[in-house]
Amino acid sequence: AGIAISRKRDRAWWEEEAPSVLIDACSRNETIYDAIVVDEGQDFSPIWLDALKCVTRGVEAAPFFVFADPRQDLWRRGWDLDADFPFVWELTRNMRNTHPIAKRVAAIMGGDAEGRGIPGPDPIWIASDGPAKERDVVNAVEHLLDQGFGPTSLVVLCGSARMAERLRERSIGPFSFGIWGSRGIPVETVSRFKGLESQATILVLDGPFSDDAPTAAYVGMSRARSVLVVVGDDAARSLLSWETW
Repeated sequence: AGIAISRKRDRAWWEEEAPSVLIDACSRNETIYDAIVVDEGQDFSPIWLDALKCVTRGVEAAPFFVFADPRQDLWRRGWDLDADFPFVWELTRNMRNTHPIAKRVAAIMGGDAEGRGIPGPDPIWIASDGPAKERDVVNAVEHLLDQGFGPTSLVVLCGSARMAERLRERSIGPFSFGIWGSRGIPVETVSRFKGLESQATILVLDGPFSDDAPTAAYVGMSRARSVLVVVGDDAARSLLSWETW
């Protein structure tokens, strides 16, 4: 659209200025959408949702669907389930995880897993002495490699970017660790992997628990489709209600 924008596009720019730039660009290019579907809606601030409504053909009449999971609200951008939506339809059936994983995920928030989840192995908790260490993760990865998993079916999710960076400097047998999409065993933070999934997931609880930790654990554990391994200490195990079904 030929609009000059700031070279310093930090978080504040994306949060506050980018929505207006989108509206201006669509106006200059005469870009109008007939319908919009927003996924991961809890990550969109109200100003972003308002901006998207401004680029539809007829703000009131255009189909505008938002799919969101308030329990995955990592960024705290003001998602409001009680906002003035024309209608709200709650989806309660877990269609991603096996039933044992779904029950573990639901227990974090004090709920229960509904639906006809397919059977699968029970999730595994590997106890660490304090916050999870690199050696704990390597042992967990080796265990899944022995079971036939590999770079295309396994992901390691860390609570901190520091742990992810350290792991990417290591290798196990013929495999190295790398970022998602590389040839190695992918290692990412929970926040960067949100919205994605893997056949097997190792969640690494490598830091002290904060107020946001249960939400991050909920997101990380729910990325696993059939096999889930969590590495953490006894305090984390208790806070995640691991024994509660």
